[in-house]
Amino acid sequence: MWFTFLLTYHYIHSDNIICPSGKYSINVSNEYTLCQDCPIGYFSKKNADVCFECPNGKVQPFKGKSFCYTCLQGKYAYHEPDSYISLCVRCPFGRYNSKHKGEKCKQCPYGKWSSHDRRKCFFRLNKTWL
Repeated sequence: MWFTFLLTYHYIHSDNIICPSGKYSINVSNEYTLCQDCPIGYFSKKNADVCFECPNGKVQPFKGKSFCYTCLQGKYAYHEPDSYISLCVRCPFGRYNSKHKGEKCKQCPYGKWSSHDRRKCFFRLNKTWL
């Protein structure tokens, strides 16, 4: 019994190579080129030879994409190299991020606590939020 499998790679004759967005080209031989998906945490535009890592404050949790997502307020971009993790993560308690494109969370000043959404810090007196 014979089986046929569809591959996610496309071999293209080198003279006509144009990889779509989210993919990059790899020369397999002098005559053929392979278009392969950009990995998680990376992106590319059309006809790219390489994929680019998402800039600070942005993530891409899927492979083969042409853009990166911007992390919103209260979150920061978390990348773990070589582990296929690229996510926007909520700031830990006691820290906040008031800007979009959060590169990292800031520590709340002494005597203040972070809000539930981690966008800002508040004074806390007698178990009451102000």
